[in-house]
Amino acid sequence: MGWRKGQPVRFVSGHNSRGERGPRNRNWKGGRRPLRQSGYVRIWSPEHPLADAQGYVFERLALAMKALGKMLPPHAEVHHVNRQGGDNRPGNLVICQDNAYHKLLHSRTEACEACGHADWRRCEYCHAWDSPVHVIETKPARNHHHRQCRNEYGRRRRALRRPHTRGST
Repeated sequence: MGWRKGQPVRFVSGHNSRGERGPRNRNWKGGRRPLRQSGYVRIWSPEHPLADAQGYVFERLALAMKALGKMLPPHAEVHHVNRQGGDNRPGNLVICQDNAYHKLLHSRTEACEACGHADWRRCEYCHAWDSPVHVIETKPARNHHHRQCRNEYGRRRRALRRPHTRGST
């Protein structure tokens, strides 16, 4: 018997399906489960080496491993060409050796869509896309800027920090 708001109830909702996983559960929908925030799809495959505690594995990882015929390398990531997390067609997936290469693909795709040149960079101050010949890369942060934009920004910052001396004798 169950309890609800201090009163005993004869039937507890969902009691007969507790503990049942997979096709034996009455809420089974075929084992495909899209995540709401990211849009990535997980599939129920408890015997898969990358399965989580509930028996689900990301579909993109399972398809990439199937295409390779072996486990993915330790730091490998799977990239969606059209940037749609739920679109796991084999032609839409690219296996990247690490996160740096994955980020490179995203930055080059963004540049190509914005200005038509995959190797151009965006100035962090004026937000204009320009050739790598005209923009400077700052090493620690990997940001890009025009020399003129950086100088103008510095002048404005220094002008704001300067104390106003008008009116003093």
